[in-house]
Amino acid sequence: MAAPLTPNQPAYLPGDSYAADASLQHAYAGRYTNTGAPIITLAQFQSWFRVWANSTEVARQKMRRDYEFVEGNGKQWSKEDRQRVLKTGRPVLEFNQILPQVEFICGMQRDMQVDFKTAPRGFEDIRLGEISTASLKAAMDFNRVQRTSDKVFDDGTVSGLGVWEVLHSFDDADDLLWGDITVNRIHPQAFIYDPWSIQLDLQDGTFMGKATWMDIGEFRSRYPQFANLAVPGEWLSRVNQLIGSSDDLGTGPNLIPELWDQGTGRIRILTMWYKVPQDIVLMVDERTGEVKEFASKDEAAKHKAGIAQVAGTNATAPLQIITQGMTAGIVGQTGQPLANPQTGVPVEFANAEVAQAHLTAMGEQAGMEAIASLQVITRVAKRPHWAEMVYWQVLDQGPSPYKDRRFHMCHISRGGLRMTLRASLASFATCKTHRKSTISATVTFLPTSTVRPTVGGSIARLVAQIGWN
Repeated sequence: MAAPLTPNQPAYLPGDSYAADASLQHAYAGRYTNTGAPIITLAQFQSWFRVWANSTEVARQKMRRDYEFVEGNGKQWSKEDRQRVLKTGRPVLEFNQILPQVEFICGMQRDMQVDFKTAPRGFEDIRLGEISTASLKAAMDFNRVQRTSDKVFDDGTVSGLGVWEVLHSFDDADDLLWGDITVNRIHPQAFIYDPWSIQLDLQDGTFMGKATWMDIGEFRSRYPQFANLAVPGEWLSRVNQLIGSSDDLGTGPNLIPELWDQGTGRIRILTMWYKVPQDIVLMVDERTGEVKEFASKDEAAKHKAGIAQVAGTNATAPLQIITQGMTAGIVGQTGQPLANPQTGVPVEFANAEVAQAHLTAMGEQAGMEAIASLQVITRVAKRPHWAEMVYWQVLDQGPSPYKDRRFHMCHISRGGLRMTLRASLASFATCKTHRKSTISATVTFLPTSTVRPTVGGSIARLVAQIGWN
């Protein structure tokens, strides 16, 4: 671990310094504040976005062609081929044989719709499994999850990639008190992920995120301190190094000219999730196997001391001190005196102070026995953080508001169209804007042998290559 910062070094650099000196930003890579928090600078976010944009540029261009092949309407022809045919005086004809095949596959998926079901581990959990199943179904119905899943499946069929985003949000929520669980589709061309990730669910990646558009008015309202950045239009072409274009991030060509309108224009926003190693403090009850997580060792120690204090109080609460002449004794609620456990003879004390000291010792002993099976363990794990930014400025950032340590986006894999939907429906973690919990389910819509991946991984390109009669 790198040495911590001195008290005069800031945890996060001012906004003007971000664009002023990139070398200064990179100098903070791997550095930590005095509190142990890592410093993730704008330069790091820019680097993550660039490595994704550069490594997926060809793939996103092919995805765009996939959608054009499926749509048809003259878009299956490339400009060069179209001009070559027109020069010969022949009409540019197009017979879309791809769309019916894609609609057939997507229709099969609609016809095979399934519901999530939680299976009990034993007979004692049957009723709990029924309640969980009903809750999952209700949440999916209220949020119209199946419609979103249909669109994501269509993306996976056409381009080889489909993405969900599962959140608990208070933005435009029907339930203003508790908020709504939202399941949204992310355009596959705007889904940002770590290209070095090797796990199927991408959870081993360093970062994950999305590129979206925000209304200029909403941007000024949400970030009034950055009103100078509220310039409509795409900033990808205005950075020092050309990264890409809007049509390669899923924006339709008919909307691109509207982005620069001062009244109705929008600004590109990047939402980045990234994982930071941190110490996780766990308290384990060796008798019951119960595990509780705490923010620090101090909180775990306080909780442990509280358990001991409660156990001691409960052990001595039924007892009281009585005096008989020059001596004192301890009796229970029934009036029976406290006896020596070895001899069975009632215990007598010289005075009330000695009896009170004995009661205190009994409480401490009971407390020690109550916490004897509790062990505090420290583990190192990665906790997600988030940041919202434009290319030149981090607008807002902080630790994940969710209790789990996973990214909150999931996707369809290319090969077998296997859908893994990670939904948040169990317990909520209170936060500023969202609350979330997690339950997993995996559904295979089609066997792997039914749809074989091509080089580009899309059904549209597969149909274009082999043809259909």
